[in-house]
Amino acid sequence: MKLRFNKITYMTIIAGCFVMSCSKEAVDISTVTKFEEFSILGLPDKIELPEKDSVYTFNFTFDDKQIVEFDLAISHDAKSSATEDLDYAFPSHTVSVATLDKAGSFQLQINSDLFLESDESIFVTLTSNYPIGLPTTKTMEVVIKNVGGCPEYVHSDYVGTYTVVSDAWQDWTAGTELTVEDAGANTLSFKYNCGADAYLYC
Repeated sequence: MKLRFNKITYMTIIAGCFVMSCSKEAVDISTVTKFEEFSILGLPDKIELPEKDSVYTFNFTFDDKQIVEFDLAISHDAKSSATEDLDYAFPSHTVSVATLDKAGSFQLQINSDLFLESDESIFVTLTSNYPIGLPTTKTMEVVIKNVGGCPEYVHSDYVGTYTVVSDAWQDWTAGTELTVEDAGANTLSFKYNCGADAYLYC
């Protein structure tokens, strides 16, 4: 038995096969590979640091699931009570992590001051620019423990012989040596120039 197709029937069969082929190709293209989630490890949730001029380095790691490169933005959360560039500073606001590096670090600079005040906090936030595999943010609270105020006065530290460099009151000429002695009970004493040109009346 012979089958005969007219021209219109033949073209219809060919078009149907083409549509089936395109549909299968579209399914393959829509396939998406999802990376497994990985987290920032090694950073504490909270840490206390003294209020003195220092630069601290914080190291963090990832597990073997970190198979992509990405950048981390370093910033402070709005609820921070410390002031950036006054109480502290970030030497860099970005950390670049290469593929399979599985580690990174950032620095935090703490600045001292002479004000007696309450402790202040920085909520350091690390934000990833990569949407797949890494949680959006990691936040660490840094408490700056106040140690402000003038250094403790120890009067005996100032006992000794000093050479006058200059004297705006002109009581001593440059090069004069002054001997400062411990007079006890947080008291220092030295012999003052009571010459004719001195401003202090003895």
